[in-house]
Amino acid sequence: MESSEQSASWNVIDVPGSRRYELRRSDELIGYATYASNGEVITIPHVETLVEHRGNRYSEILMAGIVDDARNRSLRIDPICPYLATYLRRRDDAADVVAG
Repeated sequence: MESSEQSASWNVIDVPGSRRYELRRSDELIGYATYASNGEVITIPHVETLVEHRGNRYSEILMAGIVDDARNRSLRIDPICPYLATYLRRRDDAADVVAG
């Protein structure tokens, strides 16, 4: 990452009205993950990084933020999205939030 990217303010934000998590760098939308929730489980069918930001592993920042939010809210994640399912399978420290 370039030094300007390292100093940027990264935020993963739950936007309930849009039913998605957004990854933002300062005010810029970088990517998002759509979801449905039944109150205990967040089902995530789709994760997307905007075209101009692909190839920079920004989705990993988004996934880590979603895992942290789920853990903080005592929720479980049902990873329908293949990218998220793979991410969670590779992360031993995320096993506690995986529904199943």
